[in-house]
Amino acid sequence: MSVGKLKIREIFPTVQGEGSQTGKPAVFIRFSGCNLWSGLESGRGSGRGECAQWCDTDFASGEFLTPDEIVEKVNELREGWEHCMVVMSGGEPLLQLRKKTGVELCKALKGEDVWLAIETNGTIDDPVLELFDHITVSPKSDVSTKDKDVSWEHIKLRHGTDLKIIVPTMWSDSAINEFCKDRWGFPHKFFQPKDIDGKGLSNIDFAMEMAQKHVGWRVSFQTHKYARLP
Repeated sequence: MSVGKLKIREIFPTVQGEGSQTGKPAVFIRFSGCNLWSGLESGRGSGRGECAQWCDTDFASGEFLTPDEIVEKVNELREGWEHCMVVMSGGEPLLQLRKKTGVELCKALKGEDVWLAIETNGTIDDPVLELFDHITVSPKSDVSTKDKDVSWEHIKLRHGTDLKIIVPTMWSDSAINEFCKDRWGFPHKFFQPKDIDGKGLSNIDFAMEMAQKHVGWRVSFQTHKYARLP
């Protein structure tokens, strides 16, 4: 294994609180960095993605770790577990995972017999995704796109396990309707309420209304926040 390093914000045990794997114990690896905004308060007004206006995830800072160090930390946290799901999130994890050291990390974790999952904004498609057992794409509109009705054209990854749209969104109603009709390759499709109160209780009615309008879509709640888990 190379001596390359990855910038990691945090590694922690919890349960998956969202989507089709809700309730499954997991170790999260949160990667630093994102291609939609800086993660800094000062950068909220200049971010490419609408998520810059409301994202509450701290991913701007971090420490550099080798794949061996990351695997060692994961194994420490999962000690005694019969089975382990590892979720790679960010920021945008594929910015680093598509590089050689990122691929090495994924292969090393698969060698530890973990169930590998990723949460991505969908702006990057890369062969490293073939190593994952579960792919969640949570697309965000591009505020630099003039025609909001086609604002998902920057989403390159259109297949996976879960498709999760955070609502309300800057997409127009007609754009959302067309988006929901699009035959993207996801067996599970969710509207998730945008959390603006820190408790996961905001915008639930809106998400329910959207799910009622579109066949095959469900509501994903951030259940880990209800349980006061990270």
